[in-house]
This record gives sequence, structure tokens and C-alpha cells, in this order.
Amino acid sequence: RHWEKVSEIVGFPIVVNAELTLAKIIDYGLDEYIAKFETISEAATKENNLERALSRMMNEWMDVEFSILIYR
Repeated sequence: RHWEKVSEIVGFPIVVNAELTLAKIIDYGLDEYIAKFETISEAATKENNLERALSRMMNEWMDVEFSILIYR
């Protein structure tokens, strides 16, 4: 999803696969778009942090069992 946004900004598709290298990205000459990429990067980083935190919470709570007693 984030690469789709990058592709929209630069005006051509950037396909993420095993052949995409940092050297190829540098060769695209995307220096002028760095400011726009920063917002995408910040959003992606925050999303990743949330996903990792959620995964940690799920693992921590996996073995917790709640017992419910009838009241009155």
C-alpha cells in the first residue's frame, strides 16, 4: 500500500520484488520527492509500531484465562 502511494507521487509504478534494489531506487533519481516520502514513511513506521505492539499484547494475553461467576 505504501509503495502504491510512492508510485502515485513519482508518476510511474515501482514494483517491489526481489529485483528491486537500493541501487535501482537511487538510479530513479527520486531526490525531489523526499519531502513527500517522509509523510509516507512516518505513517508506515507508526503503523508498523502499532502492529508490533498489538502482536506483543496478544502474545502476553494468550495464556490469560478469565473466570466468570454468577452474581446473585
